[in-house]
Amino acid sequence: MMIEQKKNQITEWRQLEAFGINVLTGEADGLGRRLLCDVSKKGVDLLQELFSLENIRVFPPMNTPTLIHGEPPVGCLMLPRSLFLELAAFCLLHVHDVVIMVPDQRNEEAGWYITEHVEGFSIEDFQVFREHSQHWGWKWYAILKDGNARGGFKNVHWWSGRID
Repeated sequence: MMIEQKKNQITEWRQLEAFGINVLTGEADGLGRRLLCDVSKKGVDLLQELFSLENIRVFPPMNTPTLIHGEPPVGCLMLPRSLFLELAAFCLLHVHDVVIMVPDQRNEEAGWYITEHVEGFSIEDFQVFREHSQHWGWKWYAILKDGNARGGFKNVHWWSGRID
């Protein structure tokens, strides 16, 4: 049984445009470790939430005539390539109950190869995926959204109730 999850899957940086992040180039970084990205207000808000920061200061946008998923860019910044899985998971957690992060993996005997990606599921679909992936021996890491969190994606201190 194969599960069709393409609309709930992020496999490449370009798919982050739906969340306000438009990757422009990797050539802007002299070390080749970061990607230059234009961001819309939605992208800035998402990154502020991801890093738990306020008022991220971004440089002027590099590609001003181009809209990012229908919104104008408000600035640009450099994002490390190594941030991809975490950023994609954070994006999908805004629209799904469960997100899985799948690293690159290969099984020569079974003849399959999976590239690094992130997928989002409802709780019910996650149970089906879990059974299917165990059958094939896939490795993945799940992140479940806590429906009881009072602080959204922020940490809530158990004793004081303070949101950090």
